[in-house]
Amino acid sequence: MTRNDFAAFLRFGKDERGLRGWDERYKERLKLSDAEINARALLRHTPGMEEELLDAEQKEMLWKAIEELPEIQRRRLLMYYFEGLTFEKIAVLEGRHWTSISESVRTAEEKIQEKIKS
Repeated sequence: MTRNDFAAFLRFGKDERGLRGWDERYKERLKLSDAEINARALLRHTPGMEEELLDAEQKEMLWKAIEELPEIQRRRLLMYYFEGLTFEKIAVLEGRHWTSISESVRTAEEKIQEKIKS
């Protein structure tokens, strides 16, 4: 597991929000002219050094929060996000029901969010 894996974890929430809003953006783009779309593309923001430092700081906080999780939650979280296993596959590996794996991962996510917010 590498820092790139953790970066992917951070992007997960951002990607999820992006997918939720896809319909709205798509509907809006149908109403825009080509000139308006091109003008918006030129206004896209590229991250500066300050933002990159903040991202690195957030990644470090994420690493620390994950390391502080109880062993079972950490293991399940890593299998789910970084090894790409489903709750069902993790449950088979651990001899548990998939709902307990799901609850464990969700609890781990909540603990990580709490650590990062504070």
